[in-house]
Formats: sequence, C-alpha cells, structure tokens
Amino acid sequence: MKYKKYSDTPLQVRLHDYQEISLNELISDQEFCVSNSYYSKSDILRNQLNRVLKEYEQYKFNKSISA
Repeated sequence: MKYKKYSDTPLQVRLHDYQEISLNELISDQEFCVSNSYYSKSDILRNQLNRVLKEYEQYKFNKSISA
C-alpha cells in the first residue's frame, strides 16, 4: 500500500500582493532555497504552517497541565 502524503482537498490560499511579490522573489533566490530545502512555494507555506501547529500543540499541552 502506498503512503498518502497530501490531502485529497488542496487548500487555496489568497495572498496579499506584497506577499506574492516577496514569495516570488524568495523562490527565485536559488541559493537561499537550496540552503533551506525549499523547492516550491508549497514547501514554504507547509513549513510555516507546521511551526504554527507545533506552537498550538504546545499551548494546548501547557494549558492542560496547568488546569
């Protein structure tokens, strides 16, 4: 059985103009992207989303032990 890596329903994200311009600039900087293992815009967004989700999990844990 093949491991399923991504969701069946892609999440559409609407960026502000300045975000899209900066993201395009970032992704065109090959040296930066390779050094940070970013190979697509999706990689960047997933990476940052994972950071926020970990922060939230830590918050929930801290809240549960302090109650």
